[in-house]
Amino acid sequence: MLDENKSIESIRAFRKDPGIVAVYQETQLNPYLNGTVDMAIFIDGSGYEYWTYPETGKLIQAAPAAHVPPRSYAVAPEARLSVAELRLMAIETVSGQVPGFVSRRPNLHPLEDNRNREVYFFRWDDSSVHVPESELPPFVQIGLRADGALVSFTNTIN
Repeated sequence: MLDENKSIESIRAFRKDPGIVAVYQETQLNPYLNGTVDMAIFIDGSGYEYWTYPETGKLIQAAPAAHVPPRSYAVAPEARLSVAELRLMAIETVSGQVPGFVSRRPNLHPLEDNRNREVYFFRWDDSSVHVPESELPPFVQIGLRADGALVSFTNTIN
């Protein structure tokens, strides 16, 4: 059963914005879990889409909605953060979403990449979980613009 309030609370906490208005759109099957578990989809006024677990409100994903025109991720040189600073921001954000992340981190496989040095992706795969060869292991990933602004977040670990 959908608890919109829990989802909205999770979205507001994640975005660190108690006034954010996220509107429920629909419930679909979660593609990260082979379409066996429901997820609720919300969208905010800036065009960000949020996927949450309907009963708990736990955030699965936050990213620009597919129907929103592409955004520019260019950042002025003076506003750019170092990769080390971005990594720390990523770890802080993920730690707030994945219980025990700091203690689990040594057992997670880290991956880092960037798109044209405009968007930096930090990902941790949990390869301790056995999954069929054709599937991805559970992971958590965050994309940050070069100035630290959120681009995307996905959590399939819990």
